[in-house]
Amino acid sequence: ITKDLPTLSEINNEGRCITAEFENFYVVNVYTPNSGSNEEFRVNIWDPAMYEYLNTLKNTGKDVVFVGDMNVCHKEHDVFSGFPSVSQRVAGLLPEERDGFDKYIQNGFIDSYRYLKPDIADGYTWWNPRLKQFREQNKGWRIDYALVSRDNISKVNILRNIFGSDHCPYLVE
Repeated sequence: ITKDLPTLSEINNEGRCITAEFENFYVVNVYTPNSGSNEEFRVNIWDPAMYEYLNTLKNTGKDVVFVGDMNVCHKEHDVFSGFPSVSQRVAGLLPEERDGFDKYIQNGFIDSYRYLKPDIADGYTWWNPRLKQFREQNKGWRIDYALVSRDNISKVNILRNIFGSDHCPYLVE
């Protein structure tokens, strides 16, 4: 078990990254910082450090499963239509955040949900807890992901009817 992000140049003891190493693969669980409170750190320090770390793990020859709250809607269909105005700069929807996520994909990581469900437009994993009706109406964001380094995905589901958080569980086999 490795705690924290070893490639991060700044000391970070928030527990945002935990890696479990198994015989043939790694599981990296992450809670990516929200850029709403510190966009500079998120975009220019955290994202490059995570990219470097994942690349290091991938280069060991073992598979890598990268899961968690990545605090970004990668594509437009990962946020319910009608929100927000295109003129707004909203944390989770910033072009810089999406570019950072694109780098994982360009490095060979596969978005397991989009791999098996490329056209589903309402597969959300988070709903604003201040607007309770949003979960009922499925007006959410997909900010939780399971990225894998190899295309051996057989099943993926977002379990939106399981409650206990403003996020829901994400199942991938």
